[in-house]
Amino acid sequence: MRDYILFVVLGVMILLSVARPLIGLGTWTWLSYMSPHRLAYGFAHNASVVQPIAAVTAIALLFNWKQRMRWRWTPVTTVWVLFVLWITCTWPLALYRDLAEPEAMRSLKIQLMTLATYFIVKDRRSINIVVWVAAMSIGFYGFKGGVFTIATGGRYLVWGPEGSFLSGNNEIALALTMVMPLLWYLWKQTDGKWAKRALAAGFVLCLASVAASYSRGAYLAIAAMLGAIWWRSDRKWLGAGLMVIATMLAFGLMPEKFTQRVDSIAEYKDDASAMGRINAWQFATNVALDHPVTGGGYGVFNREAFHRYAPDPEAFHDAHSIYFEILGEQGFVGLALFLGFAGFAFLESQRIRKATRDDPDKAWAFNLVTALQASAIAYAVGGAFLGLAYLDLPYQLVALVVLTGRVALPDAKEIELSKPALTAAERRQLRTT
Repeated sequence: MRDYILFVVLGVMILLSVARPLIGLGTWTWLSYMSPHRLAYGFAHNASVVQPIAAVTAIALLFNWKQRMRWRWTPVTTVWVLFVLWITCTWPLALYRDLAEPEAMRSLKIQLMTLATYFIVKDRRSINIVVWVAAMSIGFYGFKGGVFTIATGGRYLVWGPEGSFLSGNNEIALALTMVMPLLWYLWKQTDGKWAKRALAAGFVLCLASVAASYSRGAYLAIAAMLGAIWWRSDRKWLGAGLMVIATMLAFGLMPEKFTQRVDSIAEYKDDASAMGRINAWQFATNVALDHPVTGGGYGVFNREAFHRYAPDPEAFHDAHSIYFEILGEQGFVGLALFLGFAGFAFLESQRIRKATRDDPDKAWAFNLVTALQASAIAYAVGGAFLGLAYLDLPYQLVALVVLTGRVALPDAKEIELSKPALTAAERRQLRTT
């Protein structure tokens, strides 16, 4: 039954997306993050559901080209384009072409939909739609996992959707940590009493799910994320009290293995998993030193390559770090572009916060970029221990930073384009100048 319901819903969304690319983008976001087809047990379970909606969205965007958001070259978008071009150019130079192709195709498809986000999302309403869809799609597993954690006393791991970027306990925990600030933003923007209560409950349930992931990297990420929100909060004493209560509840209600897992963060030298990650990081460094410009390419993290470059050839591990993943696969140039993209995005968010801080009409933009900064901090810290460099969520969130700045702080040309008195010819002239 789930299979048929999913395909009916998907068919309706495809039809609606033909005229409204925003619906296509929202559907793609839902399918990519939540992977609802993995919750079905028939023909839909392994069906390719993302590609059709992505194709229809791209076609719809072409047919609605005049209504698109105008592209603007900024430090963020410039470095992002250079990064995408770089990972495209390193694909044919990969040391293991057969392993590189599926990873490269998956990554480039994600970047193309990120590009579509820059053109489709063009006002506050559409920004909020993307935030709602992203937060609810990933938050679904946090809500469900949180109830499961409370019911079972945290004795079992919380997992993500099978066959996706977020299938593992570590991966879903980091994603939940990244969307929790979005739930906080939606809570700030929502007026309804019951909606606020539901979002607050969702935040707590996501917190419980992260605790039950037993992911040490996620624990560090959530500490950094909550610290960022607390630092930017106007009620620091209240926030500090709530964090202390949450910590006490976590250690009091979770089983003993939770405490042991937290304690093991400081004892990484005695942990085989942690030392395996360090071995993988040394492997990535050695690959980059041998191929400093282009790196080893997609798929270089494999057993054969470990026998050539790893200090301990038998301790094979995935990258387990966004930074070393980029370094090993894209070289020092790719890593510089990746870090530059992140740095310029953070500076752009700071610019928006400063410009909107004292404007009540733009409080939504101030709150949103504050939440997006907290998400970025969670990704930067948690990503240091997880190989999720090509995850679509951080790229889409950076796009929202750029678009929030354009909507809240439009330049003179965009203000002119928004005036209804302009003729179609005048609009075309402005767009081409």
